[in-house]
Amino acid sequence: MLSSASRTRKTDRACDACRRRKTKCDGPKMQDNVCSNCLNTHKSCTYLHASTPRGPPKAYVTGLEDRLEQLEELLKQVRPDADFTAELGPPIPRGSWKEDGTPVASSSRPRAKDAAPASSLRLSTRLALNYARHEGSDSDSSSDDFATSDSEGRTEGLKSGENLIVWPPRPSSAVQENTNTAAHNTRFHGKSSLGSLIEMTRLYKELHISETRRGESEDGSNMPKAADPAIYFKRRPEFWHPQPWELRWEGFDVADDQLSISVLDEFPSPPLAAQLIDLYFIHCNSQLPLLHRPTFERQFRDQLHHRNIWFSCVCLSLFAVASRWCDDPLVLPRKCKRTSSGGLDWTCAGWHYHNIAMGIHRVRQSMIYAATLEELQSFTLLAMFVRGTVNHSAGWIFVSLGLRKAQDVGAHRKKLYHNKPSVNDELWKRAFWCLVAYDRMGSAILGRPCALGEDDFDLDPCLEVDDEFWEGDHPFRQPPGIPCRLTYFNSWLRLAQIVTFTVKTIYSVHNPRALLGRIAKVRTDEVISQLTLALQDWRRSVPEYLRWSNHIEDEELSNQSASLYTTYYLAEMLMYRAFIPPVASPSPQVSPVPHINASFPALAYCINAARSSARIIEVQGARGFTNTPVLIAVSQLSAAILTLGVWDAKAKQEQEFAEDIKPPLAHTIASLMDDIGVFIRALELAEPRWENVAHLL
Repeated sequence: MLSSASRTRKTDRACDACRRRKTKCDGPKMQDNVCSNCLNTHKSCTYLHASTPRGPPKAYVTGLEDRLEQLEELLKQVRPDADFTAELGPPIPRGSWKEDGTPVASSSRPRAKDAAPASSLRLSTRLALNYARHEGSDSDSSSDDFATSDSEGRTEGLKSGENLIVWPPRPSSAVQENTNTAAHNTRFHGKSSLGSLIEMTRLYKELHISETRRGESEDGSNMPKAADPAIYFKRRPEFWHPQPWELRWEGFDVADDQLSISVLDEFPSPPLAAQLIDLYFIHCNSQLPLLHRPTFERQFRDQLHHRNIWFSCVCLSLFAVASRWCDDPLVLPRKCKRTSSGGLDWTCAGWHYHNIAMGIHRVRQSMIYAATLEELQSFTLLAMFVRGTVNHSAGWIFVSLGLRKAQDVGAHRKKLYHNKPSVNDELWKRAFWCLVAYDRMGSAILGRPCALGEDDFDLDPCLEVDDEFWEGDHPFRQPPGIPCRLTYFNSWLRLAQIVTFTVKTIYSVHNPRALLGRIAKVRTDEVISQLTLALQDWRRSVPEYLRWSNHIEDEELSNQSASLYTTYYLAEMLMYRAFIPPVASPSPQVSPVPHINASFPALAYCINAARSSARIIEVQGARGFTNTPVLIAVSQLSAAILTLGVWDAKAKQEQEFAEDIKPPLAHTIASLMDDIGVFIRALELAEPRWENVAHLL
C-alpha cells in the first residue's frame, strides 16, 4: 500500500522528457503511465528526476528585502551606536537567496535611503531622520547605478583637467586678471544633453586618428606627431569668433577701462570703505557667510576692483548692504529725500551704491557667456539689499538668476570640485549655498516655488572651518575646542530644507491628497507628524553652543542662536497655520482639510510658537538682533497669529458673558497683547533703515 501511494504521488506529474521540453504531459492518465509524446517519439517514459519545489516569487522576496532595509535604516537612526549582530546575526546581502547562501558582491539596486519614498515609513526616514542628505553623500556612487556611456561636461573654472564643452568663446578683452580664458567659455552639460554625445564622438575620432597614425608609422609613412593639435582640432573660424551683436549685447563695445573709471569714481573714500567692510562682516557675513574676509580684504588692498569689473560690482553691492548699519551721511544719495519730520530718510542708505552695481549688470549683460565667481556673489548681495526695500520680491528674481548661472557653470555638482579643499572651491560652494538659502526661505515667505529642487544638486555643505583657519601651516582645520561659527549656517540650511518641504506638501497647488507626487493618497496628518519629527530631530542636532539661552556671552553666537530658534518657530507656524479654521462668513463654506480632525488645535500650536519667538526677540532685541530679515518675517507672522488669538479669546469671552460666567480669559488677552507689543517694538526699531517695514506698522 505504501509503495502504491508513493508510486501514485511520484507519477502524478509530467515525465522527465516532457519536463525538459516544457510540453503538456498526459502520462498519469495513460496506461502504464507512458505519455503519448514518448510513444510517438519512441522514447522511454521515466519519472526518475525528483520534482523540486519552486522558490518564492521574485516580487515577494524583493518586497521583503525592501521592508527589511527600511527597518534597518530606521533602527540605525534611532540607535546609531547599538550593535545587534549578536541578536540578529550577520547582515544578509541582497539577492543572496538566489545563490543558495553564496554572498552577493553588491546590490543590484540603490540602498533604501537613496530610493524614492514609497510609504509613510520611507518618508519618515528620508525627511525626518535623514534630512541632511547632502552631508557625506557621494554623488558619484549614487549616479553610477544609472551610469551611461555619456560623460558629463566639466567646467574648467571649478576643476581643471577635465573634458570641456566650450561654447561660445568669450572675447579676449573680457578676460580679467588671474582668470582662465577657458573658464569663461565653458558650460556645464549633464548626461542627457546632446553636447555630451558630441564629446563622445570627438574621443572616438582621436582614437581612430591615433590608431591610423600608429599603423602608417609601422608602414614607414610620414605622419605628424600625436601632440600636433591640428590632428584633433580643426575649427572653422566663422563659428568660433564672437559676432558683433554678441559683443554689443554683452556690453563689450564699452571698454573695460572706460567702464572701470566711471565706476571707481563712485566708490566711497578709503576710511568710509573700510568702515563699511567691517560693518558688513560683523552684521551680514556672520549670518550669511558669502565671503572669506582675509581673501576679500587682501583683494581690496591689492585694488582688484581697478582691474576686475565684477569685483567692483561685489564691492559696491557690499557697500549698499552695509550702509544700513552706518551712521555716516555719506552713504545717503546726494539728493536724499526728507521724512515728514524734516530729518534724513535713512531708508535710502546704500541706494546710490546699489544703482551703480545694477548699472554694471545692465552694461555687462552676461547672458551669453558663463558667469564668474564674483558675478554670482553680486547676485546674492543685490538680493540681500533689495529684501529690505518695498520691492523685496525682486530679490527672489535675483536669486533665481544667480542659481541658473551657477548651474550653467556646474557649481551645483560635487564632482566638479577638487577632493582637497581650496579657497576657490569653498568660495564657489559658499556662493551657491547662499543662493539656495535665500531661495528656500524667500520662496516660503512669498508663497512661491523654489528655483532649485532638492534632487537637482548634490553639493557638499560648506566646510565648517572659520575664516581665520583657512590658511596657515594647517589649512582648513578647525582647532579642537573652538566653536565653529560656520556650523550655524549649515544648521540653518537644514531647517530651511524642512520649511521648503512644508511649502511643497501642505501648501501644494495640487490636491492635498497627493501631496508628495510619487506617494499616492498620503494622509495630511501623517505629513504633519513627520514634519514635527523632522523639526524635533533638527532641534536635537543643534550643538550646545548654539542652543538658545538668555545668558550666551558671545555676541555673534547669541545672534546666530536667536536666528536659528526664531526660524525654528517660524517653521512651526508655517506648518500649523494652514489648518487654522477659516472665519465664518456668508460666502460658500470652505471644505475642511482632509484627514484633519476638527478639534486639531492648530491655532494653539501657532500661538505657542509665536510666544516663544517673543521671548527670544525680547532678550536679543535689547542686545541687537543682526538678522533683520528673519526678525521682520517672524515678527510679521507672529503678530498676525497672536492677533487671531486675541479675537478668538474675545469671542469666547463674549460667550461666557452671555452665560454669566466670570471671564477667566482677560488675563490671556492681556498677555497676548503684551507679546504683540514685543513684535511691534521690534519692527519699530527696524523701520528707520528697512523700507519694507513701514507698511507693516
